[in-house]
Amino acid sequence: MRKVLKLKRLQRTMALILAAGSLQAFPAWASATAIQPSAVQVTIGSTSLETNASFTIPVSVKLTGEIASYNMQIDFDPSAFTITSIVPKYGNADLNSCGNTEDGCFTSRFNNEEGWIRAIWIDSTTGSESEHPITKDRVLFEIKGTTKQLVGSKLFSIDSTSPENISFTDSHFHGSEPNQLEIGVKSGTFSISDPPSASGPIAPTTDIALYVDGKLQEKSATAKSETVNNQVRTTVTVDNNKVIQQFENNKVTNLLLPVANTKSDVIVGELNGKLVKAMEGKEASVQIQTDRATYTLPAAQIRIDNISQDMGKDVALEDIKIRVTIAESSSDRKEQIANAAKSSNVDTLISPVDFEVEATHGDKTVAVHQFNDYVERSIALPDDIDPAKITTGTVLTGDGGLFHVPTNVHKQDGRYYADIKSLTNSTYAVIWNPKTFADVATHWSKADVNDLASRLIVQGTSADTFSPDRSITRAEFTSILLRALGLHAPKSDQSPVHFNDVSVSDWFAQSVATAVSYELISGYEDGTFQPEGLITRAEAMTMLERAMPLVHLDQIHDTQAIEQLLAAFTDENDIGSWARQAVASSVKQGIAQGTDHNELVPQDNLTRAQTAAMIRRMLLKAHLINS
Repeated sequence: MRKVLKLKRLQRTMALILAAGSLQAFPAWASATAIQPSAVQVTIGSTSLETNASFTIPVSVKLTGEIASYNMQIDFDPSAFTITSIVPKYGNADLNSCGNTEDGCFTSRFNNEEGWIRAIWIDSTTGSESEHPITKDRVLFEIKGTTKQLVGSKLFSIDSTSPENISFTDSHFHGSEPNQLEIGVKSGTFSISDPPSASGPIAPTTDIALYVDGKLQEKSATAKSETVNNQVRTTVTVDNNKVIQQFENNKVTNLLLPVANTKSDVIVGELNGKLVKAMEGKEASVQIQTDRATYTLPAAQIRIDNISQDMGKDVALEDIKIRVTIAESSSDRKEQIANAAKSSNVDTLISPVDFEVEATHGDKTVAVHQFNDYVERSIALPDDIDPAKITTGTVLTGDGGLFHVPTNVHKQDGRYYADIKSLTNSTYAVIWNPKTFADVATHWSKADVNDLASRLIVQGTSADTFSPDRSITRAEFTSILLRALGLHAPKSDQSPVHFNDVSVSDWFAQSVATAVSYELISGYEDGTFQPEGLITRAEAMTMLERAMPLVHLDQIHDTQAIEQLLAAFTDENDIGSWARQAVASSVKQGIAQGTDHNELVPQDNLTRAQTAAMIRRMLLKAHLINS
């Protein structure tokens, strides 16, 4: 009975909101503080259209848990759009009969003069024995309208910091207040362009959207298009001083430049060193979003202090231009990737994309090629892509080869995206490379081996065999680990380390140099690496543990915790003192597992199958790949 009374209170509140002329009223319970771990991700669809065109964009949710009610206000630029209707995809808009339906009550309103849309839904059965909350991902409603004459990138956005603008609850209550859910919002990007002309230059766009933590900053960025080397280049220049004020006066974490311009081959976001420094202090990221890809770059990874030193102590930060570029690759690079794909017998799924960061002052340019942490690029895949034919992202190396980079694939609004995480800038492609080996068809390592082989991380001992139970050398393990992590070149700021038994002509010389620069390996006291020596399970776990900070997996440092963890294995006394911490960390992260006899067999030689299993577990645990 008490729960039914709470429902009636919600329904009365909803009725008051519906009666409000502007729908700006919002219930007091929106500010309830009982935030639960259940989460809701709201996504507003994105698209590209010409002026004076009709559109339909979905508003959808992904969730864990349930939704018993929601209320949201979506803001838009009234000079760019005219809304014609809001169509519920879940919920009954007939308020006289919706109380008797399972899909609840839905109502909405919009204002084309002020630029807002309001949508409200409630599970009318809350409090009864047969509640019907929303429990799965779905489209909530669709926004229909037409574009106007204004061109450029525009957003349909929600101020997620304001409980008056968005609130989701479940069917649980704290006292008399409904339980609030944690909410994430992804705004919808709209690219509006003039109809294509038969000839003539592309007219430069003078005004473009810029968002700071999802909030539109009026007149804070301009764009100009020009043709350079037979490519159309659009450069977006940020009003640095205006945006710096936002970072100095507020706790913000993201600067978004949505530049949906299908006519441009190259998109450049340009800001100065002073703004980058201000963003670095807030641990913020700059995000360039185009039809082709999205590049999310933490300001700290630009390392503006190092760039400032290279430019000279007399050069002010505000005089240094930082350019972040997403571009369709040149014909030469496309040809290189085509040749590399043919040589490796793999299929490429997209036209390759270049990601670049550079700093300029006068005639001096400093390129930012490497980062201290993984930086994400999300590449849009063709609409007609078969989801079964997505393997991984690859980077074009200096020698013209294709090298694995950690890649997750996700689907959003009916389209697939490859989320590539890399420690370098370069040219990237997505490949399809299904690989199986006959001798692992019934082996316990089948899934691990075939997955890593398809990603170009491990190779067979022949075209059809993998030899899963064969031992592996230190050089082989090092090379496989580097391919898994996407490390194809040594750190440029590290002094080289030489081993007595590693020659520059050895096939593994580059891998050894790269692993040393990232502190993944060290040699023996006699100055050797012993690359052809077989690697033990304890030695392999030591290398994997050294990679954990790079992939943001926690190591164990507490001595008591280490001993307690290892005591669970019957052969824990066989683990040398030099390896105990590394072995414990690997076990805790689920990378290393015991045998059927509850042994870790640390002194046994590692097999090729165990290598594939341990490295794949690490990548999955670090969310660098998905299964």
